[in-house]
Amino acid sequence: MKRIYKAHPLMIFSFIKPFLFVLIIPLITAVLRYLTDRRLTNILALEILCFSSVLLIGTARFLAFRLILEDDILRIKSGVIFVRTSDIRISRISSLQTERNPFDLIFCSVTCRINTEAGSLKKSDFKFKLNHRDSDELSELLFSDKTVSRARFSAIRVAIMAAATSSAATGMIVGVPVINRIGKLLGIGLERMLLDEITNVSSKFQNYFPPIVNTVTLIVLLAYAISFLYSFLKHINFKLSFGEDRLTVRSGFFVRVKTAFMRSQVNNVKIEQTLIMRLIRRYSMKVSVGGFDDAKSVSQVVVPSAKRKAILEEFAEYFPFLETKGRSLHPDRRTAIKNRFLLWPAVYFLLTLAASVYFCLRFPDFNRLIQFLTIVLLTVVLCYAFACLYEYKYGSLKLNENAFMQSNRFFGTRALYCPLKNIGQVKITRFPLDRTQGINRVRITVCSENADSIRVRFLNHRQTSEEIAKAFGIEEYFKCE
Repeated sequence: MKRIYKAHPLMIFSFIKPFLFVLIIPLITAVLRYLTDRRLTNILALEILCFSSVLLIGTARFLAFRLILEDDILRIKSGVIFVRTSDIRISRISSLQTERNPFDLIFCSVTCRINTEAGSLKKSDFKFKLNHRDSDELSELLFSDKTVSRARFSAIRVAIMAAATSSAATGMIVGVPVINRIGKLLGIGLERMLLDEITNVSSKFQNYFPPIVNTVTLIVLLAYAISFLYSFLKHINFKLSFGEDRLTVRSGFFVRVKTAFMRSQVNNVKIEQTLIMRLIRRYSMKVSVGGFDDAKSVSQVVVPSAKRKAILEEFAEYFPFLETKGRSLHPDRRTAIKNRFLLWPAVYFLLTLAASVYFCLRFPDFNRLIQFLTIVLLTVVLCYAFACLYEYKYGSLKLNENAFMQSNRFFGTRALYCPLKNIGQVKITRFPLDRTQGINRVRITVCSENADSIRVRFLNHRQTSEEIAKAFGIEEYFKCE
């Protein structure tokens, strides 16, 4: 049966969005100035002409858009002068993501993203707006599957993930542009007012550290709070629905996002643990879906926070490759190899102390600031040393019908599971000292659009070669090495 869907009128604003800050906002400002001061600017007529042209083109593109579903083909038509028609087999669609912000809720519209494995990196293949009912109908037709069970994660578990994955850097990336734009729209220096207020508050704290340390600390804490709030609101109301072949994830408070994808399109599963999560023994689970990608994310969170055993038990039947068999390879247990894991932490520790002594002697007036920075850097180095010891103890590689790899990721850990057939590259690296000690470093890269990879260090070279040769049937290659 043939079905035709038209775009929602709000899609016009999606077409004119690139011109928002360079054309539309100046026009609105000029009109408001005319209404209040009764003064016309010289370029107001030109701005109105340009705005009308952009609005006309956006309206024409909106009217030309068609989404046609017929048999097992989804056809997308767009463009006015240059008409583009894309035909996609439904079986090749890896995911359908829908997003509803407050304006969408008011006007009953939905932003849809259709992804395949053939799209561009870090960009959705097709993005458009539909009526809410049309979006639900399209989702059911593309991913027709009966829901077997549902799971809902509490706000506490979402908060744990948000706290463990947030950072001050992310808060600055998210918050600074917003504060800057709001300040420009209001015509005030909002960022300067905020910085002055932070400086005033920091001057009230009387302690050993200089005022600049208090100011920087408050800025970092504020940025972290922004990052935490952003992540928490993004994943709150987290719900997971299981179908026989489909997974649907819903989350969000102000912006509600629903992602549906077939489990056959899942390239690999990642079970991650940050440093904070390690303290409370919790993990998060993500899946990499073929073609699922946008400007901010390359994988889908499926479990925000849970114990690892519970995650494996719950999803082992749904993703059979989570059950791995065979021999596990770990970093060589010799003392010399353990010392190599601690080599770089020791180097960084000594360099930090040496730099601290030098700067204290060179700039005696800044001793308190230098000592504070030294304590911070030494704490980071100790965390890095702990992460290296954790990798030495728990780093692992297992290859059979399925593959399992576990290693460090920054200060946390990542375990990667996937079918053996999904591995795109196995890279073995050996430095001169590695050859002397009979070890190597193995990096596994998964065949996916975002190419997830993981590296396990200092494995026994002979055992690793045997396992890789056995798994991939290339014994002759290693005999000739």
